Amino acid sequence: MEPTRRNAVLLLLGSTFLFQGILATESSLKPGDIVVISVTNVSISLAWGPADMNGIQYNFSIIYNSSDTSGNKTAVSNFTTITDLLPGTNYTIAVATIIVNGTRSDPVVRNVFTKPNAVTNATLVNRNTTSITLRWNRQSDYKAEYRYKVETIGDPSSNSTVNDESTTVVDLNPGTKYTFRVLTLTGDDTASEPVTVSFTTVPKAVTDVIHVNHNTTSITLGWNRQSDYKAEYRYKVETIGDPSSNSTVTDESVTVVDLSPGTKYTFSVFTLVADGTSSGPVTVSFMTAPNAVTNVTLVNRNTTSVTLKWNRQSDYKAEYRYKVETIGDPSSNSTVIDESVTVVDLNSGTNYTFNVFTLVTDGTASDPVTLSFTTVPNAVTNVTLVSRNTTSITLRWNRQSDYKAEYRYKVETIGDPSSNTTVNDESITVVGLNPGTKYTFRVLTLAGDGTASDPVTVSFTTVPNAVTNITLVNRNTTSITLRWDSQADYKAEYRYKVKSFGNPSSNNSVTDESITVVDLSPGTNYTFSVLTLAADGTASDPVTVYFTTVPNAVTNVTLVSRNATSITLRWNRQSDYKAEYRYKVETIGDPPSNSTVNDESTAVVDLNPGTKYTFRVLTLAGDGTASDPVTVSFTTVPKAVTNVIRVNRNTTSITLEWNRQADYKAEYRYKVETIGDPSSNSTVIDESVTVVDLNPGTKYTFSVFTLAADGTSSGPVTVSFTTGKEAIQFLKHPQDISGEVAHYRRTTLLDL
Repeated sequence: MEPTRRNAVLLLLGSTFLFQGILATESSLKPGDIVVISVTNVSISLAWGPADMNGIQYNFSIIYNSSDTSGNKTAVSNFTTITDLLPGTNYTIAVATIIVNGTRSDPVVRNVFTKPNAVTNATLVNRNTTSITLRWNRQSDYKAEYRYKVETIGDPSSNSTVNDESTTVVDLNPGTKYTFRVLTLTGDDTASEPVTVSFTTVPKAVTDVIHVNHNTTSITLGWNRQSDYKAEYRYKVETIGDPSSNSTVTDESVTVVDLSPGTKYTFSVFTLVADGTSSGPVTVSFMTAPNAVTNVTLVNRNTTSVTLKWNRQSDYKAEYRYKVETIGDPSSNSTVIDESVTVVDLNSGTNYTFNVFTLVTDGTASDPVTLSFTTVPNAVTNVTLVSRNTTSITLRWNRQSDYKAEYRYKVETIGDPSSNTTVNDESITVVGLNPGTKYTFRVLTLAGDGTASDPVTVSFTTVPNAVTNITLVNRNTTSITLRWDSQADYKAEYRYKVKSFGNPSSNNSVTDESITVVDLSPGTNYTFSVLTLAADGTASDPVTVYFTTVPNAVTNVTLVSRNATSITLRWNRQSDYKAEYRYKVETIGDPPSNSTVNDESTAVVDLNPGTKYTFRVLTLAGDGTASDPVTVSFTTVPKAVTNVIRVNRNTTSITLEWNRQADYKAEYRYKVETIGDPSSNSTVIDESVTVVDLNPGTKYTFSVFTLAADGTSSGPVTVSFTTGKEAIQFLKHPQDISGEVAHYRRTTLLDL
């Protein structure tokens, strides 16, 4: 008993005993009423009063009996504890005062039950949201009259008394902890010590357990709170599958992890109260996402279909299927069992997004493996050569039938050098090429993501470099020979095309850097275009030159007239005479000269007398091309001598002397014609002559001509003299003759 309570009881008993003592003094020594201090299942503690009467200490006799046992004891005070009693037994207890002579006063009697033994093993038999059923074992001292009081402490609280060793406490609140005190009651309702247990009613189950999310190794669930939700509620989630697991959470959701991909799991969600009491399960089944496929690749595509292939997942299962979503225009869905699919009926040059899902048996899908591919756009048409030069080629083409604004064009240039270029328009100029080189061009339509159409392939050759330095090697009246230098980019396969424009025209191809064009007309201007030809016939820009065949030469160049300073020539026209022909007359001598005339004659003037000149008469075509020359040589008339005098004479000879010309030349000779009887001619190299074998006394005419080297004669200087008569004799000594000759000479000159 608690100290405070015990002191209060003793105080009460003291007061009672004091009051009874006062009465005892006036009557007998009978003890006061028995007060039960405490009772257990094997003892009863009693008190009575008073313990001291008239200052005398008395002893007390205590006799106790039950139907099965009896006993007695003596107490020296007004308090005692009777032990070794039987549980749950009704004892009659008599307390009498023992007087000194051994007599006893009248007893005070009271019936008191010991407490019955408590029940054992109070257990929970069943419970739900509003009731709890308990069961317990009978006590070892069980008696048929025993009943059981069940006190329910909680919200709501209640008491109930039952005869059996079980009870169902009803009208409870869900998920609420209750303390139950089970007491054994004897016939007078003496209660055993309580057996206390606590149990919680089943909380209400959650509602609407749903699948929130999942992946290959986890599933997230969510649910609604119960109508009786309490802040201390927790949730137990049992996962049944491979692997199985349990987890407890405080929120209305859970993510169950470490699961196997593509596996079906059963989830039981229990509401747990603070002591772990669980609601009934709400059970759902969901599957983890299977692993996604790997390495989705493009196997093939054309303008209307795309074929994909992928690798199985690491967790592959025979029941797996594959869903392929095609997002685009048009969109489609298809399900296949193999690791490949061909999506058909697509539009050309269109970008499609493909989502490949692994599907398990209930349709649960893996995360998609997403790729985008574009169908092949239609190819361009009619790729043509627009222009080209030595280092570039310009191409043009027609748009495809499925043209889209985002289309671009890739032009692959295959050759030396190779290149790739992307353009937006339907034409391109490929630059940086080498001259005279064949290139293959692949024109591909590019969709927005770079997907290329089938190529349209054409081959063209850049213009080779033109030849340089075309020169005239030779020409005659019917042919012209040309030569040129190789190009800087010379290639062994180069050929040359030579076009001749004129009358006649011709085309010729040669492999060397020279050509002789034959069968031409004399004196005709021809245009020659020399083109370098690449192997496929691609021609360089022409290098054009103009040359004229040699005209036919004139014929029959003759001397018409000449004097000391001029020579006049004439000739005949050639057989191919043309109105534009002119004539060049080259004068070779001292001085030389050139002159051009339109007619078939010329007078070359300002010449030196007695000089031999070579004249080259060339026919000139319109551009000045000259024929082979017709060469003739003529000498101008030398100047006549001056001052022809008679130096001496006799009967048979006359000696003449003259002065040299102003244009004297060492090769000059002199022709002296003697006219008389007899006549004679003689040629001398000096400026004097003695004409002999003349007749005496005969008059002679002498003509002195200057002769050039070729015999060209000046005009004559003519004098007349008479030979001497035979009567004249010279008697003087020869050394004196000279004076007389001089005298005679003077006489003769006077006579003349």
